Amino acid sequence: MWLPKSRKFINGVPSVLVKDGKMKLEELKKARLTTDEMQSALRQKSIGSVADVELALLESNGKISTILKPNKAPATKEDIQKILDILAENGIRSSSQNQSEAKTPPLFQEAYDEGDIVDYKPQIH
Repeated sequence: MWLPKSRKFINGVPSVLVKDGKMKLEELKKARLTTDEMQSALRQKSIGSVADVELALLESNGKISTILKPNKAPATKEDIQKILDILAENGIRSSSQNQSEAKTPPLFQEAYDEGDIVDYKPQIH
């Protein structure tokens, strides 16, 4: 904190281990990792193939961070909402919209109903 220029020597800097789906063998060698260990680390992150990885970094704390290629990354809520909006513009309604319009009672409705009836105040003796 007091010597920012010396921070990279003390803490280290991240190393690029995989770039564009290809392992950087020289960087793996510097990090003292084998290709098998790298593949194992990717599998632990539920990544099936090195080809699916856009970037994998060995962080200064020793952990491996990965960024998947855009076509292999899981869909976000925002992505799904965009698809639902496009479908709605074309007159196609999703089954979840149909269910919500039918006012289906929430899951565990009986438990909610019982919760309204039962008095849960502590008994004072």
